[in-house]
Amino acid sequence: MLFQYETDRLVLKVLTPEYAPMVLDFYNRDRELFEKYENRFGKPVSENTIKKARELQKHGLVTVNENSISLTVQGFLVSNSVITALI
Repeated sequence: MLFQYETDRLVLKVLTPEYAPMVLDFYNRDRELFEKYENRFGKPVSENTIKKARELQKHGLVTVNENSISLTVQGFLVSNSVITALI
């Protein structure tokens, strides 16, 4: 498994499990921000975002199906970078 992925726009690093509490803390602190986005933009995901998500799926960072894009365990550890890549 690669521990670093690079694109034209960013560098994704796979964090070790010891970072999971920090990532979870970030999510919990900013949950309202994410929920506001979901409520405001509650519409189908753009084809461009799906294309980006499928690329991240090749690296095991997300799963993509007809209803959602979900972080994998590996993707959760680098969730900030994954989200940045998708938006």
